[in-house]
Amino acid sequence: MLSNKKLLFFLFHIAGGGAAYNLLEIAWRQYTHISMTLLGGLCFWMLVRLSAARIGLFWKSVIGGSLITVSEFIAGCVVNLWLGLNVWDYSGQPLHLLGQVSIQYFLLWWALSAIVIPAYRYLTEKRWFAAFFAQKWRAVRYMQKKEAKAG
Repeated sequence: MLSNKKLLFFLFHIAGGGAAYNLLEIAWRQYTHISMTLLGGLCFWMLVRLSAARIGLFWKSVIGGSLITVSEFIAGCVVNLWLGLNVWDYSGQPLHLLGQVSIQYFLLWWALSAIVIPAYRYLTEKRWFAAFFAQKWRAVRYMQKKEAKAG
């Protein structure tokens, strides 16, 4: 069963990651869609979980880019193809899959993972960051140590 602390930790990252992704997408495309908030938050949560893995940053980035691309494909199939909302379409790009993912965006997600993972690790080691976001520092460090031991 999920404890209240873990649920809050999860929701905090989903909300923060979703908001950050929305800002990134607005800067990139000048618009976003509400479905991207959830997808961006879930992708950020996957990168947070991946940041604790005991492998090098190169492989974390490859895995992160792959996880984001697979998530984007699944979301695209649901949001764009099944529901017909047409939030994005990569059909005009080379090496796309059903117009939902493309090699260019995989490379972008790979590079973004290489930035986000160490940045997250750096910020979570700073007490002011945890205090700023009203997180209890001991609970955050305890959960990170517990996850590292379990992993």
